[in-house]
Amino acid sequence: MTEHDEKYLAKLRTHWKRHAAFPSMAKLCETVGLSSTSSVFALVGRLVDAGYLERVDSRIAPTRKFFARPLLSPIRAGQPQPASQEEPEVLTIDDYLIDDPTLAHKLREGLLRGFNVGALCGIQEMDGMDINGRRYREKRNKPLGGGAAGKPKIPAHLLKPSVDPETGEIQGPPKPPKWDKTAKQPADRRLLLVIRQRSQAKKKGAVATRIGIALSETAATVVAMAKKFASAESSVMSDEDPAYYSFSKLFTQHQTINHSKGYSDGKGVSNNLAESFNWRMRRSAEGIYLSPSNKYLADYAAENAWREDTRKLSTLDRLRQLLRTVMGVGLSQWWRGYVQGLHREHELLVEGEQPAKGRGRPKGWRPRPPR
Repeated sequence: MTEHDEKYLAKLRTHWKRHAAFPSMAKLCETVGLSSTSSVFALVGRLVDAGYLERVDSRIAPTRKFFARPLLSPIRAGQPQPASQEEPEVLTIDDYLIDDPTLAHKLREGLLRGFNVGALCGIQEMDGMDINGRRYREKRNKPLGGGAAGKPKIPAHLLKPSVDPETGEIQGPPKPPKWDKTAKQPADRRLLLVIRQRSQAKKKGAVATRIGIALSETAATVVAMAKKFASAESSVMSDEDPAYYSFSKLFTQHQTINHSKGYSDGKGVSNNLAESFNWRMRRSAEGIYLSPSNKYLADYAAENAWREDTRKLSTLDRLRQLLRTVMGVGLSQWWRGYVQGLHREHELLVEGEQPAKGRGRPKGWRPRPPR
């Protein structure tokens, strides 16, 4: 191949990226900027010989090498060195992808069953985050359908204010916790609960992470999550959500941080480690997993927890730890026979297993006949 062939190849890649197909030989003249079809035939022949294209049923098609990118050799620091005249090695993104997508889910299942287990003892941080649901960011704490669900009504005698005769301050009975929360929430809304254990060494971050998926952030839910993953000797830190009020009776110490005043009180009380995990999980759900279903939400969260806890290990040590964990849980319970239609039918929630809502077209679906 010549230097001009590299330019023509770049134009063909651009055309394929836009149209996912090659035009006829006559149209290829305009695409690559050649004046005659004989020149195009000669170019295609050279690209076929180089392994970038192949002929399929009298048409040309891209090969694996067509999408590859050159992998340059290491560059020596200091003195300049001449460029290598040898053809560079090529690399494709497909080389790093898993051929069988269910294998990735089997790994996540192994992490959920073998890594996201065991009670933690020490200083724990706990927090919850809304995830999934119909436009969960904009619709949080708002009813669907433009307010058709309405809000719970407060009795009239509770709304009647009273005036302090000495100070003249208007007073009234406080509202119950979370009274202003709407009664109707999106059916697909879920809550990610996370507990992270602080490192005993300073500036080392979290050393262990446990996750759980719940329907709501109630006192019963957070207590069940905490009892499962935190020992009674632990010191737990959270925000001032009323759901965590009973923690002072369950653990050695319970400290809270008022987020309306700051992220930390300056004395080491915060739940920033839990908040940081929630943010990374949100970015993963929106930018990597692309709206994961509620049925497998716990699996994806367990993967992120493993990534966080092994972030300081080398790639080889992470691989060894992953295989040791996955192989230690035994045979897959949820992905054996998946291709034959044996799918997991329930969600894994803190409140208990719940039938999962299916995605896609239901069985027996048929398109509507045209009008």
